[in-house]
Amino acid sequence: MVTTIIAAVGALAAIGALVRAGLEFQAQGRQRRAEHFLKMMERFFVNERFLKLCNLLDQEDEVAIGELPWEDRREFLGFVEEVAILVNSKLIPRKIAYYMFGYYPILAADSAAFMGTVNDDSPYWAVFFDFVGQMRELEESPPPPKSFRF
Repeated sequence: MVTTIIAAVGALAAIGALVRAGLEFQAQGRQRRAEHFLKMMERFFVNERFLKLCNLLDQEDEVAIGELPWEDRREFLGFVEEVAILVNSKLIPRKIAYYMFGYYPILAADSAAFMGTVNDDSPYWAVFFDFVGQMRELEESPPPPKSFRF
């Protein structure tokens, strides 16, 4: 009888430790996702080329956008694809990606000068165009809730 009680208590302790470890793992995952998201935001908002590009997209200055070096535009496309991969991997929720990064990729995709010779049928840019499509869907949907969750 005593051994049964000891085994039951041991089993309960093991289950409790397992549940606690699972909750801790989940919390660490959220923290890592938040840290990665903050690094992405910093990369976006500190990059002088991105700031210049976003300003030109806001102004719809097709001439100045067309004069930007291809490397600047390609770097922006690559950054957007990184965000898209994080969204597709469920590391960043779509609505948060839209809120923080969705506006400018839509403007870029609509800018003939920005897109230049980018082939929208090319598999090399499929992730970018898929992300833009997702962001357009969110733009046309009702406003997001007042709070976001990671």
